[in-house]
Amino acid sequence: MQKNKHIFLVEDDEDDQQFFVDAVKEIDNSICVNLAFNGADAINKLDNMLMLPDIIFMDINMPKMNGLDCLDNLKKTIRLKNIPVVILTSSGSAEDSAHAIKHKASYFFTKPSRSSLLKGNIADVFKALFTGDACA
Repeated sequence: MQKNKHIFLVEDDEDDQQFFVDAVKEIDNSICVNLAFNGADAINKLDNMLMLPDIIFMDINMPKMNGLDCLDNLKKTIRLKNIPVVILTSSGSAEDSAHAIKHKASYFFTKPSRSSLLKGNIADVFKALFTGDACA
């Protein structure tokens, strides 16, 4: 029996959170999505999780601890460093993209404004990371 996938979204904007969760549920309603509002919140929650997520999706621009600082922290933590991290952001900055990839983000994409595009981006990530079985 295949275990359900667990996604962790680190995003400070509640509308963007809902937009993301809706897109994931359209792909596969069995996927569990946990939320954090910034990098500091994410680190705290991840430190206390018994079952770690399969993937972390993370915004860059957030209060308290931004996504790039959180990514750096995750990749330095033995328990968390192997979780794929996908940076999704409204920033189109080549510098942000380069930093994310340099610090071992698995993917980087700009947040689309249309649900169908977001859903497509998420599905592509699932397909790549779950070897095509994310929605099986």
